[in-house]
Amino acid sequence: MDRDLCEYVASLMRKKCSDLELKQLREELNEKHNDTVEGRVTKKRVIAVNSPCFDGDTRAKVVEAAYIKISNDCICEDQSLVSEYLKNVEESKAKSCIKRLPDALAFLTGALDQDIKTLLAWLGGNGFNDKHSEEEKKAILFIRLVLTDFYANCTKPPLINTINERTPFVEYLVPVFKYYNAVYQDINFQWCEKGLEGNKCLKYYNLEEKGKKRLADGIGYVVAESTESMLIESSGEDNEEHKKGDTVKLLECSIRALKMEMEKMKSISFATYKKRQFPSYLYAHDKLTMLVTSVMDKDHWGFVYVRDALIPRTWDTRFRWLKLFDLMLCIRDKLEEQQVLVGTMEKEEHGWVEVPPGESIHDMFNI
Repeated sequence: MDRDLCEYVASLMRKKCSDLELKQLREELNEKHNDTVEGRVTKKRVIAVNSPCFDGDTRAKVVEAAYIKISNDCICEDQSLVSEYLKNVEESKAKSCIKRLPDALAFLTGALDQDIKTLLAWLGGNGFNDKHSEEEKKAILFIRLVLTDFYANCTKPPLINTINERTPFVEYLVPVFKYYNAVYQDINFQWCEKGLEGNKCLKYYNLEEKGKKRLADGIGYVVAESTESMLIESSGEDNEEHKKGDTVKLLECSIRALKMEMEKMKSISFATYKKRQFPSYLYAHDKLTMLVTSVMDKDHWGFVYVRDALIPRTWDTRFRWLKLFDLMLCIRDKLEEQQVLVGTMEKEEHGWVEVPPGESIHDMFNI
């Protein structure tokens, strides 16, 4: 031990701490630390930052009613849900949704290769081609609107207060869904502490007080049906407990919505309804994660990861838009699939398609 270090250790031994300093030391020693850094390169276990999660006690209660696969570390007993999770992960890595629209992808690439000073002029002078398909035209318009708003975010004075969770939520996330709505017109949104129709439905499990009413940061209503079909929650910039609570909230409220729909459409086959999916989104700091809830069997719901993306807030982080637009186009695909399914459900409910005895929701659940 060198001389300087010996003197430093000796000074620590001679130092007298105040009661406040001793209290702080005790708190630091007793604090539970997450091993977020592992010295070995081959270490595979990594904490997912700003991602949906449950604490141990809550998860133990939730798994009685739902199979959950929202991360690699999340143990799930249902192999079909695990397979769906792995498929979603691979599709997310491949950016499969946006790559199906090569003209829109080329437009996005060209826009992000611009200097910020030339971005607006470039957006206004490119991407207009009558030979593009209707889906390509819509995607290009969506990208143009979002990047125009992004230009404003990059050039305006920075936010003074990001502690208030509503400010980043409204500045960065809400406009993306607003422009999606303007272009695709398949879903409407209401924002900031809106009461849920699902509050009318009894809870399937109690994690807190029975029948607690829930308010959502964002609710999506399918235009054709005017029914709750999407939930969005914001957990703020750095609030671990809020994030855990919002993960439970998204699962619980999506279950309520599906349960309420089941009670309205008792004549359809349970096999058909198992294809029903309810998307929800967690916005934690700058990460948006897409999740889907569905019914798996008579005793369990399913809750699975679909996509995640970081929402850019500065020009230097603009290349994050690729994953975000892929996520938003995934929403488009999911909503189209569900609208086709709703048509099948309507036919079964009203007798156009015969459901064999014993296979309807009414017969299987006695509701």
